[in-house]
Amino acid sequence: MRASIVDARPNEPVCSVRTVTGVGTGVRKVVDAGSVVADRPPRRRYRQLGQRAIAYRGKFLSFFIQTSQITVLDSTFSSQFDFLEANELGKDMVPKRIFFTKGVGKHRERLTSFELALRDAGIAAQNLVRVSSIFPPNCKLVPRSQGLKYLHPGEVVFAVVAENSTHEPHRLLASSIGVAIPADRNTYGYLSEHHSFGETEDSAGDYAEELAAEMLATTLNVEFDSDRSWDEKKEIYRISNKIVRTANVTQSAVGDKRGLWTTVIASAVLIFD
Repeated sequence: MRASIVDARPNEPVCSVRTVTGVGTGVRKVVDAGSVVADRPPRRRYRQLGQRAIAYRGKFLSFFIQTSQITVLDSTFSSQFDFLEANELGKDMVPKRIFFTKGVGKHRERLTSFELALRDAGIAAQNLVRVSSIFPPNCKLVPRSQGLKYLHPGEVVFAVVAENSTHEPHRLLASSIGVAIPADRNTYGYLSEHHSFGETEDSAGDYAEELAAEMLATTLNVEFDSDRSWDEKKEIYRISNKIVRTANVTQSAVGDKRGLWTTVIASAVLIFD
């Protein structure tokens, strides 16, 4: 047993404590004059509490490390999955087919003449997005009649477009798209845009075709002299066996004699189906 006897007068603060310790007690009362009585565990209990704290800390650190590893692994897997998904989306955005078309329109309003040229080309019902001039790898060139079957009214369609307009009577104008396709179909080719005044349809078409072929030749390291004629360059490209085909689609017209706006367009339309 253990007992504590407090000496104090009535209505006065505690002035002293006398502690009587008996067998089986594990707590000492330590009180100074005027202080509050507090319990203090023995040193052995301190050691036990310290050992438990170390054990708990070790378990917490182990859990934290394992959780961090799981988080890192999950983040790594998620990043790889996102990369693969983005890669597949990029492949889906590579056109499978392409076709050429052209048209001419005349009207007193320039915008309306452009709309009529689109109708003549068969692509007025689509929302056209103009893109730069790359012929996609493994892309199949199809006839206009076949390509138009893949289009739907209101569809967003990517296309390379060459456009030219005039309201000067009897003025000659032209728009042309040239194409150069590599022998290795896993390699991309080139599409060129050209519009001009005073050129015949054949001249404008040859120039656009030459532009596309030169751009492709520079990427394939085909040596050529830029001062040579187009016919001589075509022979060099043929001998190199790196450029398998060049072509163009060109629309020319003469300005309306009444001064109406005359618009000509040539386009390469990309199809993803």
